[in-house]
Formats: sequence, C-alpha cells, structure tokens
Amino acid sequence: LDDYHTIYLVGHSMGGVIASYLASKYKSRIKKLVLIAPAFEYGSFHQNKKDIQDFFEREIRKGVVGYDTLFSKILTVPITRIIEFTKLVRRYKHCIHEVQCPVLLLQGNIDNVVPFSSSVYAYDALMGQKYFTVLRDVRHQVFISEKKELITNYIYTFLKSERKFEKQKKDIL
Repeated sequence: LDDYHTIYLVGHSMGGVIASYLASKYKSRIKKLVLIAPAFEYGSFHQNKKDIQDFFEREIRKGVVGYDTLFSKILTVPITRIIEFTKLVRRYKHCIHEVQCPVLLLQGNIDNVVPFSSSVYAYDALMGQKYFTVLRDVRHQVFISEKKELITNYIYTFLKSERKFEKQKKDIL
C-alpha cells in the first residue's frame, strides 16, 4: 500500500466480495472499486433452468462439461471449495456497507451463477457515489464474452475519468 498513491480494486464474483472487504478495511487508500457480478448471493437458479436443459442437450450428449453453468460447476468443483466459498461470503458480506469510495457495479442480465439480486443488494448497501450498469446478453464470464473489450474500456474510463464516464452512454453494453 505504501508504494502506490492511487489504488483501484476490481473484483469479479467471489473477488467482488474480497475487493469489498479490502475497500472497507483500507478506506482511505482505495480510490475506486469495480464490482462485476459480486457474489454476495449465488446460485442463479432462475437462469439455470434453461442451463440444465442445455446441459443435458449439449454437454452430456457431446461429452463436454463446460465451466460456464452453475450445474456444471456443482459437478466439477470439489465440495470443500464450495463450503469455503460460502464461509467467505457469510464472513465478509456486511463489509459492502462500509465502502466509501466511488463504486461501479456491473451485472450481466443473463448471469447464470450470480443472481441479479446480488448486485442490487450491493447497490442498496452502498452509501457513497455508485453506478450500476446492466450488461445486455452477458453471462457470468464477462471477460471471455463477445463484449469483453467494450466492458474493459468501460471500466477503464470509470477508473481514469469519472467526468468522461458519466457522459458515456451506459446502455451500449
């Protein structure tokens, strides 16, 4: 922390919970925070109804288990990791209330892992300057989506110039 004048945190999914904790702990040092589908809640079963059907259609018949569905994660991630993840969320969920820096929240509208309500929870809990952008036609893995470059540029603009960011058309994503 002592080596840098400006510190930005970016957290995706579980990393969003961890980044929120760090921003609450180091309030005076963190200048901005970006949360992408922060996993304060998890298991978007509404979106996963279709994913489960797709799983049987595509993944089992072809013998390919993708990592982009909650259902396939349940089959491929060891239960010990899932238990530790739930402990981490339970322990640090409240920290979002203590974040004081400007925050950009991003959430894919078809996220199949973290429900939309998780980002709404974070947005409602934040007391300071905050922005919420819904990423149209984007699932959980935002940085491997077709819109990854747009999303990255959007985040960069937020971090570097809030004035330009506020003028930028937010529904392009």
